[in-house]
Amino acid sequence: MKNELWQRLAPARHPAWVWLETVALTGITIGIGVGIRASDPLFIRAEFPWTWFAPMLLALRYGALPGVASAALILFAWLAALRLGLTSEAAFPKLYFLGGLLLTLLCGEYSGLWRTRVRRMQEVNRYIDHRLEDLTQRLYLQRLSHDRLEQSLINKPVTLRDALLKLRLFVLERAHGNEPLPAAQEFLSFLAQFCQLEVAALHPMLSRKQPHAEPAASIGGAQNLQADDPLLQFALESQMLSHVQHLEGDQAQTSRYLLVAPIKTSLSQTRGLLVVERMPFFALNEETLQTLTVLIAYYADHLIAADAAIPMREMLPDCPELFAEEVLKLARIEKDTGIPSHIVALSVGRSGRQKDIYAMIKRMQRTLDLVWEMQEGEIKIMLTLMPLAGQQAVEGYLARVEAALQDQFGVDFVGARIKPHHSSVGVGHAPLLVQDIVTTCRINK
Repeated sequence: MKNELWQRLAPARHPAWVWLETVALTGITIGIGVGIRASDPLFIRAEFPWTWFAPMLLALRYGALPGVASAALILFAWLAALRLGLTSEAAFPKLYFLGGLLLTLLCGEYSGLWRTRVRRMQEVNRYIDHRLEDLTQRLYLQRLSHDRLEQSLINKPVTLRDALLKLRLFVLERAHGNEPLPAAQEFLSFLAQFCQLEVAALHPMLSRKQPHAEPAASIGGAQNLQADDPLLQFALESQMLSHVQHLEGDQAQTSRYLLVAPIKTSLSQTRGLLVVERMPFFALNEETLQTLTVLIAYYADHLIAADAAIPMREMLPDCPELFAEEVLKLARIEKDTGIPSHIVALSVGRSGRQKDIYAMIKRMQRTLDLVWEMQEGEIKIMLTLMPLAGQQAVEGYLARVEAALQDQFGVDFVGARIKPHHSSVGVGHAPLLVQDIVTTCRINK
C-alpha cells in the first residue's frame, strides 16, 4: 500500500531533473508575476490566481509531490515578499493557498492514476513483447525442425519399420524356390528404393568366399564383379557389411565399390553378396548402413526360415509358422544390430466382460505386430510380437491398453484380471524364451 502511494506521489522521471524543473518553472512564474504586477506578483487579489498554473502543470506532468513542492515555493515567496514589504497583504490568504493546494493535489491524483495505468499497460506490452519474441523463436525452431524433417522425408521417405513391413508383405512373398537368391531383382529394387542405391548388384556365391562374377540382379547398369577389389576382399574376409571407410590409404581410392555386404544367414551361410558402386553422398550414413544390415539379415534368414523354425515348432506345436519364423529373424537382428524387439503376453482371466476386453486388446495391435492366440480352459492368452520395439514402446503399449480399459470398462489390469508379461527376443535362445513366456502365462492363469 505504501509503495503504491509513493509511486503515485513520486515523480516519474529522474528526481534531479524534476526538482530542477520544479524550481525553475515556479521561479519563472513568480518572476513573470513580478514583471506584470509588481504590487501583487502572486495574483492574490486578481480575478484568477495565474501563479497556480506552475504547481498544476508540475502535478499533471510529474505527480503530486513536485506540485506540492511548487506550492511550497509560492508560500515561501509570499512570506519573503511580506518580510521585504513587497506586498500590502498583512493577513495570510487562507482560501488562496487552500484552493491552490487542493487543485494541485487533484491534478497530482489524476496524473498518478494515469501514470499507474500507463505503467501497467507498459508492463503488459513488455510481457506481450517477451511472449511474442519467445513464440517467434519457437516458430523459427519449429520451421527449422520442419525443414529438416522434410529433407529427411525426401532423402528417406519411410522408417525402418515401414521397410520391414513392406519387405514382409511384398518381396518375401515372391522369395520361393531353390535358387541361392530367390526374387533377387525384386529384393534389389526394394533396397534401392529404401536405401537410395543408384548402381548396385546382387551376386550369388559359388563358395563361402567366391562370389559369381555375373550378377543375379542389378540396377543402374552395374558391371561384372571385380574380384580383386580391396573392399570386396575385405568384406569376404570379415563376413560383415563393409564400406570405403574401412579401407586405409590408397585402397579406398582404388576400390570401385562404396559398399559391400554379404547376405549371410543366422546359420553362417553366405548366400550372396550385395555390391554398391554408386549412391548419394548424404545417403551413406549410419542410419542407412543400419537399415541395410537389418533388411539383408531379414532377407537372408527368410531363405532358411522354414528350417530354422522347426526346433521351435517341435517345442511348441501350436505356435504359428509365421510367428516362429519372425521371432528367429528378429532375434538375429537384435544380436547383430542391437535393435530390440519384444514379445508381450497378456493372459485375460475369466470375467463377465472377458470377450469384450479381449476383442478390444486385439484391435489395438499395430500393423507390423504378429499375434499368437491361445485358449487355456477359461483363460485366453495373447502373445504379441512387436518388431523393432524397445522397452519404451512396450511400456507405451501397455499404458495404452490400460488407459483404454479405464475409458471403456472403468478397470485397470488388476480389475480386468489381466496379467502382462514381456521380454526381449534377443536375451537368450529364442525357442526357449518363447516357451518360458508361454509356460509362465499358463502357470499364472
